[in-house]
Amino acid sequence: MLITDRPAADVDALRCRLHGDVYGPTDEGYDEARRPWNLAVDQRPAAVAFPRTDADVRAIVEFARAEGLRVTPQATGHGAHSNGPLDGTILIATRHMRGVRIDPDTRIARVRAGAL
Repeated sequence: MLITDRPAADVDALRCRLHGDVYGPTDEGYDEARRPWNLAVDQRPAAVAFPRTDADVRAIVEFARAEGLRVTPQATGHGAHSNGPLDGTILIATRHMRGVRIDPDTRIARVRAGAL
């Protein structure tokens, strides 16, 4: 069943929970925030969140679940076409979550979601 009447995101309520930025459709900067690398895709999510911490990601997911919204991550936007319509979706732009740590003793690498 295709659901076409998705709820809107309460951007201010989400913004209060994060260290990172959040943009909704009426915010200045939304058009820039929603633009993927692949400019052939015109994605229009309910909100675009730029988490900076793991706690931010957790807060976004918890908020989305409570509000009946979906979430989808996006690092660079190269594969934006595969996301499909983003109505009722919070786009989690991970580009500020960069970093790689390598423990040479255990030979374990920890790579953050926005690392290039």
